[in-house]
Amino acid sequence: MTILQKPKATVGQIVKDLELTVPKRPYLLLGDLDYDDDSSEKYVKGVKLQKDIAILETTSKRNRAATASQLLSAFRTMDASTGVVLQNGWRLLDIEPVNTLFKRFGVPKEEKEGDTIFWCTENTSYSLLNSGRDVRLLTTKQLELDLEGKGWEKHLDYKVAVASKKQRMAYHVNCVRRHYGKLCLCYSEKEEEQSITLASFLEELPDCAEFMILLNGKYYTVDVGGNGIFFKFRNEEGDHLGLYIGEMVYDPNEMEWI
Repeated sequence: MTILQKPKATVGQIVKDLELTVPKRPYLLLGDLDYDDDSSEKYVKGVKLQKDIAILETTSKRNRAATASQLLSAFRTMDASTGVVLQNGWRLLDIEPVNTLFKRFGVPKEEKEGDTIFWCTENTSYSLLNSGRDVRLLTTKQLELDLEGKGWEKHLDYKVAVASKKQRMAYHVNCVRRHYGKLCLCYSEKEEEQSITLASFLEELPDCAEFMILLNGKYYTVDVGGNGIFFKFRNEEGDHLGLYIGEMVYDPNEMEWI
């Protein structure tokens, strides 16, 4: 697992929030405000450390949810500077501070609560978490910005390919599809074209979407090297613009997030 952006939430901030909440509402539950309609995993059931990241695990069953008091005990054993993310299915979501949520709904400035992570009212049985984007995936906007620095207008007829640094192999791609709410560069035997061109690839990109590579039934990030995301190479079949394959984020055969 590679974290591609630093999580906004920290253990220290969450402990601070919970220490204010637990004395008044020790049995308060935590829930994800922005969970997808096709996902039933809404309630936080616990927290675990994985590669220096604290992960809030979720469940669809309310009776398995952890209370604010239980979570405070768990977080107090961790380093205050550790980043915290929210697990939803196979994704690891960033957690936005409450003031971002209030800004979205137009709450007056004086009613905002700084950088607090949790927010609830006296009438709610669980506190809301405002989840953001997956911390491991690049966006199409980032890909486009990298292309702009490489004079992409001169290479619209280049064929797009993905390459593996570990296996030193390149793979043809011929379509862009949505899977699990993400935009994926992939290969389909049903497509007539053997490889998609850069011009066709750019036509498929929305303004901003999270982006993955689908290869042999598994989903990968795009590797970000010191010289940027894209590279180009030439072989006997012509000019190609390629993407390096990064870390695997999801394997449907394993039925678990990575």
